[in-house]
Amino acid sequence: MGVVFLFGQNRFSKNRELILVSIWIVLGLFLRFTQLTSKPPWTDEFATMVFSLGNDFRSVPINQLISVETLLQPLKINPDATINDVISLIVQEDNHPPLYFVLCHWWVKLFPTDGEYVSLFAMRSLPAIFGVLAIPFSYLLGKLAFRSTLAGQFSAAMMAMSPYGIYLAQEARHYTLGVIFVIASLCCLVIGIRFLNERRLIPLWLVLLWIIINSLGWLTHYFFSITLGAELLTLLVFLLYQIKIQKFYFNNWLRIFFVILGTLTTAAVWFLTVVPRDYGKGMINWLIHYVTGFLSFISPIVQLISGWIVMITLLPIESKSLIIILLSGLIMILFWVWLIPILNHVFKKAWQQPSLKLGLAVLTGFFAITNILFLFITYAMRLDITKAARYNFTYFPSVIALMGVALSILWQQNKIKNNFLQIKTGKQAVIIILLMGFLSSLTVGYNLGYRKYYLPDQLVKLIQKKSTEPVLIATSYRNLVQTGEMMGIARELKNASFTKNVSFYLIPDDSLTKLQKNLQGLLDKISFPVDVWAINTRDDFRENFNGKLQLQGCEENLENQTYINGYVYQHFQCPKPLPIKS
Repeated sequence: MGVVFLFGQNRFSKNRELILVSIWIVLGLFLRFTQLTSKPPWTDEFATMVFSLGNDFRSVPINQLISVETLLQPLKINPDATINDVISLIVQEDNHPPLYFVLCHWWVKLFPTDGEYVSLFAMRSLPAIFGVLAIPFSYLLGKLAFRSTLAGQFSAAMMAMSPYGIYLAQEARHYTLGVIFVIASLCCLVIGIRFLNERRLIPLWLVLLWIIINSLGWLTHYFFSITLGAELLTLLVFLLYQIKIQKFYFNNWLRIFFVILGTLTTAAVWFLTVVPRDYGKGMINWLIHYVTGFLSFISPIVQLISGWIVMITLLPIESKSLIIILLSGLIMILFWVWLIPILNHVFKKAWQQPSLKLGLAVLTGFFAITNILFLFITYAMRLDITKAARYNFTYFPSVIALMGVALSILWQQNKIKNNFLQIKTGKQAVIIILLMGFLSSLTVGYNLGYRKYYLPDQLVKLIQKKSTEPVLIATSYRNLVQTGEMMGIARELKNASFTKNVSFYLIPDDSLTKLQKNLQGLLDKISFPVDVWAINTRDDFRENFNGKLQLQGCEENLENQTYINGYVYQHFQCPKPLPIKS
């Protein structure tokens, strides 16, 4: 078999090593670019598009009727925009650092436009490429951490086929760039601890490189600070261990201190000189963790563990077919029932190998501490960051590297104790695991796993099917999130050439009563038949869309209502001219 031939011996020639890494890169490239633009962008991706172009959402009027073209205005190419415009907009209107948006601003200039509008392929191709670059970076981390080319190769293979990696790479967001900086920082951590362990002086080039990587990391995403916090605590544990065994080397730890000081200094300069005091503007309120019972209390723990699983395997559990969902769930359960005992045995064996022990200690310690920090932020700070899978980028590479070393040991096992499915050798087991990874990555690519939360294309098809009169799409407005939700609909209307008699109305009212009064006032001034689609109307500041509008002179169409991801709607038909109030 080709896989067996390529891995062949435990020692790699340089040519075979390069060929195999190239195979993983090509495979990763294929998986990340397959169906890249088939899924509609969602609100966060629209934020990336708008800010990277040097535009903002303020050009979209609020509390008045607007056309599809007006709503999509921020997606038009802005040739006059500069890097300073991009940075200024990010700092003033968003809650993310600007590095990725600046890179994206340069990147999209290399592509032709989609008419007047920015190309979705241009926007999504940059994170896809960063996702591909994470493959050789993962090889480097595995090789450095475990001093094993085989571990590096399997780390690269797991990164290439990780369903979570595909999910991050197919969104026009900054997380794959964040993954690269996490890998790079972990490489520095591994090298630094190896110098500490061997009582060799940490070179100044490593100190400087580590500071630069850390600074670029949090300039990509502020949650990179979780990675840095976990690295700091990992170093603290190692410091206590060295003090205990009396191997403390002051000059080396002084250089670690310089890394910490340099990273903190760059962060302090940024926040004190650039970031305004009201930064964020309440845009993380959706993360607030409300404990209303036992299930809501344990849900973060369940979400955290689920996050580990879907980094490795994810079959079509979000298919439209119940049979496929049940079958996929059953196969995944059986797979992990088979795999967990094998991994347990493999890691026990790994801890017995001196060449692997230090790398295992560093990466397992980092992984454990990161997850403890996740739970601390969720329960102590009441911000449930486990509900957003994308934030797992902060420790994702450590999972890949640990799986890489596990597969490298398993590959060399002539026999395995687990006879499940009559798989008796380590090589057969590894091939099954890689095959599961490949199928899982296709699952994400074809939107059967990690499905897009917003499906505006389905809503537009419904509007086209049900509406024969001019269409008014109304929503309650709070911030740019709602603008992004409506942009998704407007973009699909444009693609369907269904824009002529469609208007949007963004109503700045969180109270359902005020929203209804505002919308009714508008309808009272309209003298022609209209179909009203009330989308995501919020009731009394609650995030759940449980508000029910009642519009005078209109009849709600309840026939064949369909659930559509991301859009809770009410469809009103207002067939007769409404009286104008005096």
